[in-house]
Amino acid sequence: AYQSVFSGNLDIFILKADTSGKRIWATYYGNDSSEEYSSILFKNNKIYLCGNTRSISGMSTILTHQVTNNGKYDVFLAKFDTSGMRIWGTYYGGSSEDNCLSIDIDQHFNIYITGSTSSIDNIATLGAYQSNLSGNGRNGFLCKFNDSGKLIWGSYFGQATTYLRYITLNNNHSKIVVCGQTNSIYNIASTGCYQSVFGGWEDAVIAEFDTSGKIKWSTYYGGTGIDAANSVFVDSNNFIYVAGSTSSSTAISSKGVHQDKHGGGFVDGFIVKFDTNEKRIWCTYIGGAGKDYIYRISQYINNKLLILGTTSSENNISSSKTHQKFKNKNTDMFINCFDSDCNRCWGTYYGGNKSEGDLSWGMTTLDTSIFITFRTGSDSFLCTSHPTQPLYGGSVDAVIAKFIEIQDSIFDTIIVSACDSFYFNNKYLTQSGTYFDTIKLPCNCDSIIVLLLTICPKPSAQFNVNDTIQCLNNNLFQFINNSKIDSNFSTSYLWNFGNNDSSALENPAYHYKTADTFNVELIVANAFCQDTAYKKLYVMPSPVAVFTVSDTAQFLNGNSFSFTNLSGPTIDSLSFYWDFGDNSYDTIKNPSHSYSDTGKYTAKLTVTSRNGCNDSFSKPIYVLKAFNVDFLFDSLCFGDSTVLYFSANPPDSIISILWDLDNDSLFNDASGSLIKIKFQATGNYRIGMKVNTTKSFSTVYKVIPIYQSPIADFFLPDFICQNQLFSIQDKTILFGDSIIRYYWDFNNDNIVDDSTGSKVSTQYSSGGNKFIRLSVISSQGCFDSVVKTTYVSFKPTADFDVINRCANDTAWIINKSSIINDSIKMLFWNYGDGKDAIIKIDHGHLYTSAGIYSIQLIASSNYFCKDTITKSIEIYPQPSVFLSFSDSTTIYSDQYLTVTAFGNFTSNLWSTGDTVKTITVNTKGYYKITVFSANGCKDTASFYLNILENPEFKITDVITPNGDNINDYLKIFNLDYFKPVSIRIFNRYGDLLFASDNYNNNWDATYKGNNLPENAYFYLIKTKQGNIFKGTINVVR
Repeated sequence: AYQSVFSGNLDIFILKADTSGKRIWATYYGNDSSEEYSSILFKNNKIYLCGNTRSISGMSTILTHQVTNNGKYDVFLAKFDTSGMRIWGTYYGGSSEDNCLSIDIDQHFNIYITGSTSSIDNIATLGAYQSNLSGNGRNGFLCKFNDSGKLIWGSYFGQATTYLRYITLNNNHSKIVVCGQTNSIYNIASTGCYQSVFGGWEDAVIAEFDTSGKIKWSTYYGGTGIDAANSVFVDSNNFIYVAGSTSSSTAISSKGVHQDKHGGGFVDGFIVKFDTNEKRIWCTYIGGAGKDYIYRISQYINNKLLILGTTSSENNISSSKTHQKFKNKNTDMFINCFDSDCNRCWGTYYGGNKSEGDLSWGMTTLDTSIFITFRTGSDSFLCTSHPTQPLYGGSVDAVIAKFIEIQDSIFDTIIVSACDSFYFNNKYLTQSGTYFDTIKLPCNCDSIIVLLLTICPKPSAQFNVNDTIQCLNNNLFQFINNSKIDSNFSTSYLWNFGNNDSSALENPAYHYKTADTFNVELIVANAFCQDTAYKKLYVMPSPVAVFTVSDTAQFLNGNSFSFTNLSGPTIDSLSFYWDFGDNSYDTIKNPSHSYSDTGKYTAKLTVTSRNGCNDSFSKPIYVLKAFNVDFLFDSLCFGDSTVLYFSANPPDSIISILWDLDNDSLFNDASGSLIKIKFQATGNYRIGMKVNTTKSFSTVYKVIPIYQSPIADFFLPDFICQNQLFSIQDKTILFGDSIIRYYWDFNNDNIVDDSTGSKVSTQYSSGGNKFIRLSVISSQGCFDSVVKTTYVSFKPTADFDVINRCANDTAWIINKSSIINDSIKMLFWNYGDGKDAIIKIDHGHLYTSAGIYSIQLIASSNYFCKDTITKSIEIYPQPSVFLSFSDSTTIYSDQYLTVTAFGNFTSNLWSTGDTVKTITVNTKGYYKITVFSANGCKDTASFYLNILENPEFKITDVITPNGDNINDYLKIFNLDYFKPVSIRIFNRYGDLLFASDNYNNNWDATYKGNNLPENAYFYLIKTKQGNIFKGTINVVR
């Protein structure tokens, strides 16, 4: 198969089976999205299929009409061979949603499809019946493809909302009939149609087109309800049968038909028959109390009709002796058979235990066999035992069924074709059809003789011609065929033009090569009839225009062209009209003409004979300039002399060159090939020059513009400093123009140093007077220059010396600044520690903190020229020293004091001459230490040593510890001298009451926290000096 694997969301399948229902092959058809089937047709041993797709690719082949999906939902069209292989495929549609609903094919295998669309693009072709989408909604469409999948034409139909649900062609494929439904009140009905006014909610619509897409007629069909035409066919007599559904109870049926009243349910089916002139013959309802829809109608044997639909009605559907007389469940399929006069032959239900008929209806016939297809949800009562699929597959299945009509009668039939009428059974028959020699009972073929009569209406030959009298030159007779014919019969045309020439075209055009009178004959014929029409045509002889001219190329000055008329055949019987090509005209026989300007002209002569025929003849005429003449000039700037000089190459010798300098058209102001003139003001001057030669002359005028010259100037400072970059600004004066070039010469040496623009910068490395030149050029080339002087002041040289110092030492700064020629007016100092000064002499500066400081000196001259220098000075940190004492700096004569120096220093020197950090002294006086850092910075510290005489040992002998802070403790006088002191206190019994080896005058006559009684107590004391003292202490309370 072409596609053996399911591709996407929803695929189509195609099945080929034999007449017994046995599957031969089947294939999927679809891509990654969803596809829906609409219509399939087998013709020319090929399968043609159309439907709708959302897939963006995979549904087309190359070299077809449309290879990609243009919108969200496009039509697809495909052609398969009988083995199920795709030959080609194409998309068809625009940027919105498009649906194919039906397909048919003509004898040339051109494909016609119909449907609906909401796309505004890629539907209609140029010259279509309806080229644009109408209204805000869906329109119907109708299009034609060739057998290779190329679009021939396409057209919209109707207005929103319109659907074209079915298409069919008549037997000779000369007409296309479509049907559908619409709720549009515009763009539907044609003039004089069966129903020109919209009936109600939705109406059926029926229309006929020719195979080129031109509409013949269109009509509504419907009442006040919802009406839709779902299927149509044209029988062999070109009668049109349309089937559909309707909820209208009026404006549908005709009298004397199978069912002239609505069945009572919501929707009934209907069948309507029209004749070849779009006149309704009959219409009938088909339906009962439920919902009845007819989806297909087709022709059956013996001019019968078959309809296929769905029904929920239990009445008015079936007849006896058929497959299924009663409805099974919900909705069943049904088939009815009618004869061409609206008599029902039989009817049957066809359904299972659930519902049938949800889309995918199809019906075709083969001899007496009827084949139908539909979808079903039923799992029983439908299928026979069959090798393909006898059992229900699940969800929704497709069903193929074959019915056969049982034939009871035998007919003897004669087939006759006649022109205009045929005599049969004692009367003249004037219409095609089937006739019987006895009264025919409905659907019983019990007649002995049946006449199958085809009446060929006699055509009426008529034609018009654009003009029956024409001149031989350019004659073209356009023949318009107005013959009355019956389009159901093949018609031929034969034109005899009266000169043994002929044509078989319907509307020919013919050119006669000789003048004469011609009898034209049109013969219109169909299979059995013909008619002839005649007209007389007159071809008048035409004159022949021709002329000569004296000289077709002349110079402008003094030109004169003489024309000689040689027209014929008899020139005296002709009138003349001359067009010289410069809007000048004449009517004499042999005119002369002069041209006022150079160029190429076409002189045309038109001659007209007495019978009104004419001819024309033309020749080119060339009027040339005498010769090119010109002069040049050199200077256009006010104040300069302008030189004018001749520049030309005349074809012959020059006699004189004359000048018009005041624009008075008189060449008498100067002469010669070169002159010099100085204009008195700016402006435009028109200057003329005339050159006379031996054969002609020529003049030329030119406008010479005299432009304003610039006045060069620029701004320059009175003085500048040596090596100082400074700006110079242009101040040139120029009115009505602009400067385009600036040339700066900073040394006035005629060498351009800068040309960048109106503002430049420069500097000088040496002092003194400097000369600067500015040269300017305007856009018109005018020039000026100016030189200015400025003084370059000498720049001072800033300099000084300074050496590193210690913090809090004065740093001395020695000024060394100098200048050539000029004088230093000011020295500005910035010491880098937040302090500055203006000092012109050597001086000192005190830094209190260590660090590296940048000293900046700005030297300024009497012209304010400056120089700056910066130098660094390092301020070293001061060393630090502090002293640690072993005791107070007041000692007794037998004591010594040890002093140690601490701090940040690398060496030291005591006033005693010692260089160690620790010294021991006991001599009264001042002592000083000087400490030094590695950079030589120093610091000092000193103290005074006081020497006292040694005290005698003394102790209080009475204490009164009563808490009044007076004599509450045992006190050793000058304790600091004697410390540390060891003491022991005893009672009179020798008991130890208090002991301390570092006594601090803190015994208050207690023992173990209890006050001792008044008494005398004994002490034993040993001092630091090693002396031992004994005595008595009296405690008084």
